[in-house]
Amino acid sequence: LAGTIAIVDTGGHLRYLERPDHQSPNSVDIATLKARTAAFRERPSSALEKRVKENPGWLMFPNALPMSGGVPLFYEGECVGGIAVSGIAENDEVVAEAGAAALKP
Repeated sequence: LAGTIAIVDTGGHLRYLERPDHQSPNSVDIATLKARTAAFRERPSSALEKRVKENPGWLMFPNALPMSGGVPLFYEGECVGGIAVSGIAENDEVVAEAGAAALKP
């Protein structure tokens, strides 16, 4: 099963999107928000998910989705964006990490 993949730049702007035919159209928004979360916070979106469990006030973090599946993209030590996967449940973040690793020089 393939998931929806979204890549955003540091401003959270969508740079790449791939949604398999069998994935819900809603997975586009979910993947994009996960990628933005990772880019804006410079850490995996699952880190925000953990923060929300400790303090629900983090649900108000703008343009973010506290759900695993997004990881930041770094180039020469600087965050340049985020990549996220939606639609394959517990494997979303593992696949996003593999994608981020593939983009490293």
